[in-house]
Amino acid sequence: MVVLALVAATLGFTSPVSADHNADEHSDNMSLVFSSPNATGATNSDLAFWGDRAYAGNYDGFRIFDVSDPASPALLTDFRCFGPQNDPVVWNNKLLFVAIDRTLAGLDCGSQAVAHDDPNGWEGVRIFDVSNPRSPKFIKGVYTDCGAHTMTAFPKDPAHLMLYVWSYPLHAPLSG
Repeated sequence: MVVLALVAATLGFTSPVSADHNADEHSDNMSLVFSSPNATGATNSDLAFWGDRAYAGNYDGFRIFDVSDPASPALLTDFRCFGPQNDPVVWNNKLLFVAIDRTLAGLDCGSQAVAHDDPNGWEGVRIFDVSNPRSPKFIKGVYTDCGAHTMTAFPKDPAHLMLYVWSYPLHAPLSG
């Protein structure tokens, strides 16, 4: 369930986080203003924000919301694209990068999971054009050894954007 919360004072949590993600349990300086169940029941991952848009990743793809009215966000798209984690990083509401932290048969959205030690498997970063948030377009996938889990975008200069990718091996090192 995607949850947008208003932060009143600090980002520090003062109460324990519940394992029941459907409960409205939060720190004293936050309050629930919106929730939206994910249509497929897939595991949700992270959120990314740029201006009046929120990008919500899940293991079956990502959703884009117009959050210009935070109490009543409007769903712009529910884009299906299997890929655990699908953690999003957005740049200028034009490019969306999603981290794939699971070995798949290929880089395309329809690719299924394969064994982590499959020598032909793919994992890494998928890149989408989200300049039209109602109709995202897959641009390409970039393979990264050990996949991608958490990412950070950094503008090197006006013409170059760097993406820092963090991951870890999903299987024991292959011998040989």
